[in-house]
Amino acid sequence: MTPPAQSELAVSLNTLAALAREPEPPALAGVRDFQRRRIQDNYGPDPILTFCTDRLLTGPDLSALTADPEATAARLGRLLGDTTAAAAALEFLALTETLDQAVATEATTPGEPGIIGFARASRRVGRIVDRHRQIDLVGIVVDELSGVATRRLSWMAFRMARTPARMAGFGEFYELLHAGFAAVRENPATVDRIPGWLTAERRRVERLLG
Repeated sequence: MTPPAQSELAVSLNTLAALAREPEPPALAGVRDFQRRRIQDNYGPDPILTFCTDRLLTGPDLSALTADPEATAARLGRLLGDTTAAAAALEFLALTETLDQAVATEATTPGEPGIIGFARASRRVGRIVDRHRQIDLVGIVVDELSGVATRRLSWMAFRMARTPARMAGFGEFYELLHAGFAAVRENPATVDRIPGWLTAERRRVERLLG
């Protein structure tokens, strides 16, 4: 029987593979840029926040993972051992890409939609439950990264997986997780501020889509 975490990995990878086969809406880059700037402007520059906006929100290239999602999920499970952080990160990436493409499709201009254009396109898309899940996943990812990064043996085990990950073709995804681990390890005070930021984002979603 496939472990639950590996099943979640495979579901997210299948979603990302399906999205990669679809043509990108012209406004997709603009939607991503708008959200990145909005988050940075609202919550200020911060290493963990920068990791979320510059690495998670910008759609990293995970094509090496999506050719055979089930096999990749099994290999990641063997490589990482605990795949909780990886599963949450991939679910966030898949959900974010799904929502971004939907909003970009509804945008009326090919460039950055701006606050009014983004709000109108987001209301047409709706999916408030998915928006709340997206926010929850950020909290899960940061909590999981923080837990591993503050446990010396877990952190050492993860660092030792770098070469095997590269040899298996998972180098870019490993570096994505490594950047997150490094951010929370080097800036533990920021982790305490994450719940407040996420609460503010939930309120924003309620105002926008509720």
